[in-house]
Amino acid sequence: MATVNALAGAQSVSMYANEQKPELNDLMMAVMIDRTNILDGQIRDGISNINDQNQKMRELQQHMAEARQAQQGTNIVENPTWSVDDKTIKLDNGYEISLSGARQEWTIKDSAGNSTRIWGDPHVAEKDGGNWDFKDGVTFALGDGTKITVGTTGDNNGMTYSDTLTITKGNQHIQVTGIYENAPQISGPSLDGLSVDRNTNDGTVFYEAGNASDWNTKAGTEITSDQAMAGRTVINEDTSIGASPQMSEAMKSFLEANNIEIPTNEDGYLSKDDWKNVLSSMQSFGDSLTSVSQLDMAKLQSSMNKYNQSYDMLSNFTSKYASSIDSLVGNLR
Repeated sequence: MATVNALAGAQSVSMYANEQKPELNDLMMAVMIDRTNILDGQIRDGISNINDQNQKMRELQQHMAEARQAQQGTNIVENPTWSVDDKTIKLDNGYEISLSGARQEWTIKDSAGNSTRIWGDPHVAEKDGGNWDFKDGVTFALGDGTKITVGTTGDNNGMTYSDTLTITKGNQHIQVTGIYENAPQISGPSLDGLSVDRNTNDGTVFYEAGNASDWNTKAGTEITSDQAMAGRTVINEDTSIGASPQMSEAMKSFLEANNIEIPTNEDGYLSKDDWKNVLSSMQSFGDSLTSVSQLDMAKLQSSMNKYNQSYDMLSNFTSKYASSIDSLVGNLR
């Protein structure tokens, strides 16, 4: 036992024989430096978090602007806005299509009363005096994006006549048949317009030029002579007419990354109500983001205050320590 104690004592002595015991002042300074470093890390993390949240808020604002624009521009509806009154089809923005049931006649009219009458084989009579013909399938494109695609049929004399009207805008669709027999039948409105439009050849397109009495070619030239005559059938699909905006991939990625619900639609298009719901969800996310940012700002300010206090304490301690050393040295002289 004595030997063990002797060895233990020898080891105890050797622990401090070659090592200098830390001074209390050194320990206090080390603690304050560590504390300052910890607070410095917290401040850096806080600033990084706030910068990330600010960037996310900027992206959110951009996507909300995109969503508002899409909400205004979409032609997708939850319920039909068109209606049928006997032989008159009432479209959006005051447009009407009327079918007389005689001479294969039908008329396009706008809200101001400007009109174009199509009749016979087929003749086009504009209210302002313009007259011209067409023979093969064509499309009249209204200013609000509505397509009126005319299907023609022929007789034994080589003449063609209006027979069907395929009317689409966004996902709305009305179908007219039996014009050639002067017994027009109107079906709809229905909400299959997107698929119907995709499967319907636009042919030669006449674009409304300011009102329903004037029509231009795609190049902007006023139509005053015969168009789409027999044997000149055009295979064409003008997807720009009445096109509804789709959600960008950037917006989809942002919504998915932040767990914001995206309405589903089999055609990839959203209605005004869908866009309204997306905007509401984004606004809620923005409000939450603002609350988190405010909390993080408060934490950052607290960390900065503590860092300043720690730095001041370290400075004061260093100054006093240096003064005490100077004083001690002075007393030794």
